[in-house]
Amino acid sequence: RMIRLVSALLDISRIESGRLHLDPSAFQLSAIISDVLKDLQSQVEKKNLKVRFSRTVDIPTILADEKMIRQVVLNLISNAIKYTPEQGKILIKLSSPVGTCLTVICRSALLTLRTRSWLCLPRPYWSKPGM
Repeated sequence: RMIRLVSALLDISRIESGRLHLDPSAFQLSAIISDVLKDLQSQVEKKNLKVRFSRTVDIPTILADEKMIRQVVLNLISNAIKYTPEQGKILIKLSSPVGTCLTVICRSALLTLRTRSWLCLPRPYWSKPGM
């Protein structure tokens, strides 16, 4: 955990100084989300959470730095796990582009408690299927 924190602080420093090297590649965001869910499965089980991941069929390929996007998705889902009470539910929804934004919504709920986080990838970072 401490290593991730130090790494994140170094990334912030690199971003602010303009020295962050990005390595864009084409990948499927749904695969990243599935991988992160597998990595966090023990935390989900420890809190006895129910996690559902839904996605539309026509999700485009992403062209971005996969490592950075993985970190964003990891933070998004980790926070949902952290702040969802035991035996709660988490819904992760990856929806096809509407306008210029591909959206990931992560929502947790138990009775009336609701928290919501999201990631929006603007058009330059994705292409429609078959393009």
